[in-house]
Amino acid sequence: GTYTIDPLTPTGGTNFQYFADAMGSLMNCGISDTTIINIATGTYDTTLTFNGAIPGAGPSACVIFQSASGVNTDVVLRDSAIAATSNYIVKLNGTSRVQFRNMSFLTQGATYGTAINIGGGSHYNLFEGNIIGGQTTTSTSSDKALIYNSSAVNDTNNIVRNNILNNGSYGIYWYGVSSSSLEKNSIIEGNTLNNFYYYGIYSYYQKGIVIRGNNLSTNSAYSYVAGMYLNYNDYSIIEKNKVFVPAYYGIYFYYSDGDATTHSRIVNNMIQVGGTSTSYGLYTYYSNYVDVFHNTINSNSSSGRSMYIYYGGNLNIQNNFITNIGGGFAIYKSSSSTVFESDYNNLYTTGAVLGYNGTNTADLAAWKTSTGKDSHSVSVAPIYYGPSDLHTMAFTIDGLATPLGITEDIDGEPRNMTTPDMGADEFTPPPFEAELSSAVSPLTGCGLGVEDVIIRVKNNGSDTIDGNFTATYVVNNGTPVTESITATILPMDTYDFTFAATVDMYVGTGNDSTFNFDAWVTLLNDTIHLNDSISFKAVSLHTPASVSLTNATIPYATSTTLTATSADTIQWYAD
Repeated sequence: GTYTIDPLTPTGGTNFQYFADAMGSLMNCGISDTTIINIATGTYDTTLTFNGAIPGAGPSACVIFQSASGVNTDVVLRDSAIAATSNYIVKLNGTSRVQFRNMSFLTQGATYGTAINIGGGSHYNLFEGNIIGGQTTTSTSSDKALIYNSSAVNDTNNIVRNNILNNGSYGIYWYGVSSSSLEKNSIIEGNTLNNFYYYGIYSYYQKGIVIRGNNLSTNSAYSYVAGMYLNYNDYSIIEKNKVFVPAYYGIYFYYSDGDATTHSRIVNNMIQVGGTSTSYGLYTYYSNYVDVFHNTINSNSSSGRSMYIYYGGNLNIQNNFITNIGGGFAIYKSSSSTVFESDYNNLYTTGAVLGYNGTNTADLAAWKTSTGKDSHSVSVAPIYYGPSDLHTMAFTIDGLATPLGITEDIDGEPRNMTTPDMGADEFTPPPFEAELSSAVSPLTGCGLGVEDVIIRVKNNGSDTIDGNFTATYVVNNGTPVTESITATILPMDTYDFTFAATVDMYVGTGNDSTFNFDAWVTLLNDTIHLNDSISFKAVSLHTPASVSLTNATIPYATSTTLTATSADTIQWYAD
């Protein structure tokens, strides 16, 4: 049946005035079919403790607590725990078939900050559409994990779906019993985890866990922050997640195995990690039988490793973007003995060393020679949309992946089943897409005068550019100069366009002068504008003044004084 919790109406009929009344009825009287409890709008300072099974609960009879309005900000349960024994707002202890939907849970304690505590053999529970928040913290203690799944007894078939989790030391702390007694069939999907301090998702001793479609991001200043820290997560499915962390680990995958028949799968994820010290986008540690397909993994760190492979075996790494735009390693395999397959990847770094396979491999050719892998892989600048968006504009490598049976990309868009794309994003070059890639002229120099302004443009689209294309430049915030580009530019070709309007950069023997340029292009029906503009500067250095120098004949073993004068600084050198 359907009931309400409304503090403005006394308990009676189908209404409970207090949560305690509803809890007493559930635990003492039980249920006979699915029971929905709609909660009136309000803020409730309360905790809910479920000890043991609800009589009558089963596959066709569950209990659903939900906001009566369906709006998750309308019903707020909050508490300020002061002891470990009371560190929860909702505690399920050996309780199954309970659901919480479209509510808010707010922890306010200084030391303790768990909102949801699941343990004691609790199964088939669901938390969906909620806001679960804690205090901003610098704690690494699990006492401030927003969702805490204890390790004493395995809790199976629980689902955390489409929630927003804010702050906390851990977003989700999910723990089974041991490596020989794994917790089974958990699902963590569609959640947004913001500003966790230590770990976003910390999962230990799991079998068949599905972690899908979650967005994890934080600005944590902690040196060892991790988006996902997954240990002994056998036969796991990690797919369609976006993980953006400022340092250390994007996804750490430790002793998480499949077998020859059923592999663990890391598919269609976008992972980015930064930092100034050693950091890892995806780190596989002694994991076996793992498919790493169609991921976009990027590091912004000169000390980073976008993908790090530490032993393990039967790893299959295909159709990925594995890039480091911070100058560090794209791929790093600690042992040349690790059994793995790798091909159809985009392996790229802006640095001098692409990879490591027992020794540094400078570029893709060296990596191929060292490993004997990646014969169909490429090394192309990824041209990501932005620092927090790893969708790509690297249209030159459209369709270069191999079919692996992955039918969708990270956005749920269909993949080409014959010539799919590398990375998490399945893309199709738009018909009209122009890129202003660089400035050719003017460049910094001495003795500049009236100079040409030359820009390099590229046609990233699938159609030929033949008209409806203009270029504009502005010098020192002056009047814009706009001219038409009438050249025919074929798909994927570049063209150097010279403006008819020149710029006078003459300074003679006067002071050096900096000229700041802003330039952009406009193409009809081009909807991607992130690559349409650039800013650059050129310094016009004055022509050095003449030097007046005294000459002298210096006999052997004698010395003399030479004098040089000029309006400019003079430096002496021996010839």
